[in-house]
Amino acid sequence: MRVLILLLAVGLLAVAQAGGALPASLALIVQFAHSSAPYHDVAISDADADAYFAGPGAVRLPVGVSHLRLAAQAGVISGMARIDFSKLPRAPLIDPLLILFSGVHQVEADARVDSSQAPAAQLTVTTVKLDGDTIPNSLIDAALAVLVQPQHPNIGRTFQVPLPPHATSATVQDGEVVIHY
Repeated sequence: MRVLILLLAVGLLAVAQAGGALPASLALIVQFAHSSAPYHDVAISDADADAYFAGPGAVRLPVGVSHLRLAAQAGVISGMARIDFSKLPRAPLIDPLLILFSGVHQVEADARVDSSQAPAAQLTVTTVKLDGDTIPNSLIDAALAVLVQPQHPNIGRTFQVPLPPHATSATVQDGEVVIHY
């Protein structure tokens, strides 16, 4: 989940530079990154975030990840994706319970926004579901160690997402994230 959120937070400039089509709210964030004040707050709707990953000129998701949908609720970012774990690079399986993370599954995750002050928002993953079943935190930690941390050692259930340049904070509310300048 963290990798997917980071793709949104950090990848805006790369898509714009590559000539990809961005939803208007995301294009405005890119514009603010390359200009001087004055700025105004920008609301990124759930639909804008989804279009970023699925619309024309969409950013590429990691191999094995598809059908990503993001949603904002007061103080929480939720994500849902279809993940083919057999296509993800991974370290050797140490825990036999990690066999759950093989094949194709629907994965849902909720991350609570702990802080949203610049330079980065801090989030904590509170729930992960695999095909509708809640996964215990200890198994989430083990899966992160095998699937994510070999390539991204600083990623855990609590993580930071950089805010766009010049942003002072972000507010997560129902149906949108507002970037404050």
